[in-house]
Amino acid sequence: MRGIPRIRYFLWLVVHGRILTNVERVRRHFSNDMRCGVCGLDVESIDHLFRKCPPAISLWSSLVRPGDLSAFLSMEFLDWLRFNLTQSSNFHQRFQHWDLLFGSILWALWKFRNAHVFGSNSGRCGLWEECTQLYDQCLVARTYGRQQLPAVRVNGEQVQHWQLPRSGWCKLNTDGSCRLGSRLASCGGVLRSDSGSWVCGFSRFVGRCTALEAEFWGVLEGLRLAWSRQVAALVLEVDSLEVYECLLYRKSCGGFSAMVHSIFELLDRPWQVLLSRVPRSANKVADGLAKLCHVPADSEVLVLDNFSAHVFFDPPVSLLHLLQDDWLSAFGFS
Repeated sequence: MRGIPRIRYFLWLVVHGRILTNVERVRRHFSNDMRCGVCGLDVESIDHLFRKCPPAISLWSSLVRPGDLSAFLSMEFLDWLRFNLTQSSNFHQRFQHWDLLFGSILWALWKFRNAHVFGSNSGRCGLWEECTQLYDQCLVARTYGRQQLPAVRVNGEQVQHWQLPRSGWCKLNTDGSCRLGSRLASCGGVLRSDSGSWVCGFSRFVGRCTALEAEFWGVLEGLRLAWSRQVAALVLEVDSLEVYECLLYRKSCGGFSAMVHSIFELLDRPWQVLLSRVPRSANKVADGLAKLCHVPADSEVLVLDNFSAHVFFDPPVSLLHLLQDDWLSAFGFS
């Protein structure tokens, strides 16, 4: 299966019957009501949700040739999934990468269902608009997946450098920092344009917490800042594997699930966000911003009892050498 990781993971759940439709909820004794949470007219099986429910029928009717619609909707469900996810379907004529669109539609239908059932306003645009946005993200991710980051070797080990985002995109790097012993923690991040120029950066003291929680604080503050700057297309880079997998697979994360939920809400807003994990060598500027709270006070450092984020519209002088290194490596001069 192709597509962005969260959709691929979701499709794996669908193929294996793991998503919690109301039929599955009753089977697990979580509920006694099998009715569809959207139309209320039938039992909410996987087949009903993705093929028989009115929003699904409306979408498929607009995409599949009228003469083929009946066959499209009557295939055995698993065969239907495999055919549309692994072959170039002959039910339509307009889309070169039908499998990517097909997976995007299933994910959008599931999100639409959850927004309807749980009363969320995350469905901020129409269902078809949601599908096309996800499809566009898959196409962009497909393009990124074909690119390799330039690498050098230091002491025999491969080191990857920061790279420019593609044209029209911004890149957000975030990081967290926690002092051993005191557990005083802070976070930071930098937002840069497709030319590598500084848009803004931030640093925030977050009190006593774990290093992982500080990493999540960095993501949350960074996304808030990028959204406030009206960024429409964003690459979010983190160096923590645990943070990356949590955001990628929408996992719950211990005692700070409310903060992670706030991050998910930001990711689901009407913009394009691609998540990437990079080595620390490609995240040095964000690391430097996160550690500004840990050095002796000067004109660039936050006061430790100030819990609000400080935004830098000009890069701190102490980080200029790191920015220069990123810029030179991005343009192939190092």
